[in-house]
Amino acid sequence: METFQETGLPQEWVAALAEAGLTAPTALQEQAMPVVNRGNNLVAVSGPGSGVLVATAVPLLARLAPAPEGGPVILLATATADRARALSEALSRLARGSAHRVAALGGGFRDPESASVLCGTPGALLERIRGGHLSIESVGGIVVDDAAVMVRVDGAEPIGALLDSLPTAAQRVMVALPLTPAVDAVIEKHFGRAVRIPTDVDSSGPDRGQLALTPLEGSRDEVLVRALTAPAAAAVERTVVFVRSDARIEE
Repeated sequence: METFQETGLPQEWVAALAEAGLTAPTALQEQAMPVVNRGNNLVAVSGPGSGVLVATAVPLLARLAPAPEGGPVILLATATADRARALSEALSRLARGSAHRVAALGGGFRDPESASVLCGTPGALLERIRGGHLSIESVGGIVVDDAAVMVRVDGAEPIGALLDSLPTAAQRVMVALPLTPAVDAVIEKHFGRAVRIPTDVDSSGPDRGQLALTPLEGSRDEVLVRALTAPAAAAVERTVVFVRSDARIEE
């Protein structure tokens, strides 16, 4: 596929992705988005860098309209509160021109329980539901992000309890790498006849190589120059530099 329109997304969402600089789908997005568009449950065996958020959440945003009475129609369950905030901010930018409001629990959002898309850990979401502060009657879809980390950190019980609490017809989408026995048990119990993609993946996870961190002293520009021109840099395959502004990027 060369464009997001080929995945089945409505034109307004294709335009929203283009505005964010996304014009061509990744391999994961090519496979996942048509499945989510059709309303099927999905298990995506994939990790960071494959375009997970767009592949899973954007088709749900396009398919599920906000509830007239307010409250979430989409839940995004994450392993940590920091991850929930990060994903909610990214998704808010993509949904800016739509009727959806995105929020995260514990993220400084105003009245997050009334947002149409709510991000949070399974524990935080369950606490709001059991306390009567969060209505899930209108939830039509849930994305379980990085399930392997989630289950490793807190066990399978919180995400299992959250999935049990949702309406039976709610669409279920999970992203996991690797597919551990504990994650497979959650899928078997709560995802029914889910589509799995890709079908030929090595679920043990990719070889991510080695990450090297070297403390450096000096001004930011001097540090960056030394880091990129040091003899050891010749063996480095990828370098990532984080900056705070577009102006700094240009510099």
